[in-house]
Amino acid sequence: MSQYFIRCPHCSYPHGEDLEQCPVTGKLMPERPKRLSAPPTDTPPQGYATPDLTPTPVESKMLLDTPSQRDPPPEKTPASVPSPPPRVSISIGLAPAGAATGPSPHDPRQAGDYLVGKLIDGRYRVTRVLGGGGMAAVFEGEQVSNGRPVAVKVLPFQMANNRESHKRFFNEARLTASLSNANICSIYDYGTLDDGRPYYVMERLRGHALSHQIKEQGVLALLDAVEIVMQVLSGLRTAHNQGVIHRDVKPANVFLHERADGKIQVKLLDFGVAKDVGRLMGPCSDDTTQLTHTGYVMGTPYYLSPEQILGTRDIDARVDLWAVGVMLYECIVGKRPFLGRNFPELASRIAYDAHRPMWERRPATPELLQQVVDRALAKAPENRYQKASTFLRDLQVVRMALLNENRSSP
Repeated sequence: MSQYFIRCPHCSYPHGEDLEQCPVTGKLMPERPKRLSAPPTDTPPQGYATPDLTPTPVESKMLLDTPSQRDPPPEKTPASVPSPPPRVSISIGLAPAGAATGPSPHDPRQAGDYLVGKLIDGRYRVTRVLGGGGMAAVFEGEQVSNGRPVAVKVLPFQMANNRESHKRFFNEARLTASLSNANICSIYDYGTLDDGRPYYVMERLRGHALSHQIKEQGVLALLDAVEIVMQVLSGLRTAHNQGVIHRDVKPANVFLHERADGKIQVKLLDFGVAKDVGRLMGPCSDDTTQLTHTGYVMGTPYYLSPEQILGTRDIDARVDLWAVGVMLYECIVGKRPFLGRNFPELASRIAYDAHRPMWERRPATPELLQQVVDRALAKAPENRYQKASTFLRDLQVVRMALLNENRSSP
């Protein structure tokens, strides 16, 4: 490892100058100027699809077995919270007028049109550029044999000689293709282009990411937030039951896909830093461990669990459930539960500070929903939800309570 370090512009944490990607965010590090001498001594500091709720044989007990011990909230002057929009704002269609469909595109010129009109592996014809960036180029296409619309994700030229990027790309394709769930973006095929770059073919999605929805609305209607997260948990339940930990659950990786029938199908994306542990709660000891540099953690900082922050090696599926709790909190109050001016400050708050109760920021938050989020954000993994299915069934209870409340409202 290099003895010299630079301040990362993505996470503000110092990394070895020989790293090509930020190990925290996965983004490309900027090009370093050539060093002519010793390093400087002063380094700058709508309707939703219904998730599958069928319990597995060992998961037939309704949760809520740890009722909240918190005293009733004192009278407070609540902080200003944007008023939640009516649910119809989603059900009438997600994409704003004139907006492009599919994942938010970057400037198409960055992705290039070098594959447009070409046939990949004799089976997929590329029709146009959807977007591109430092980590991948995405194209629209169709499967020649049946006309099925697809999206094709290709490793960009600048990453072609990066072994770690190849490993992560194929890891994502292999793991995602092995998972069959309506709430996980399907991968149909993967392989290598004639120029040696890896690609994979996935289902074509229309809509936008949950992160866009939060940015546009500020906060989500309570029922919307619960139903979206229930579908995310449905996808995670399948992944965890097959020994796959996502490790990067966040709103940007949750896509709100508008189906042909007008309903919203939530799709979990980007298993690029996922880990196949072979068993749900087993240690991360397979070859993909090499995708994480010693001493670093993978994932997006705001959604990292305390055990990831503290460098626990044998993480398990409960890190994903923590991230879901962070995401649910963010959907409800419009802010993440833990913030920091830089990565060390953020890490300290995640590891040691209590999150601010949601009812302080959004007084209408039901106590039952607060209890669910509190359990999801328990610092100690053993006090957190142990399985996605248990988390999912608790949210089903919350959902039914919200529906009953809506029916009784004038």
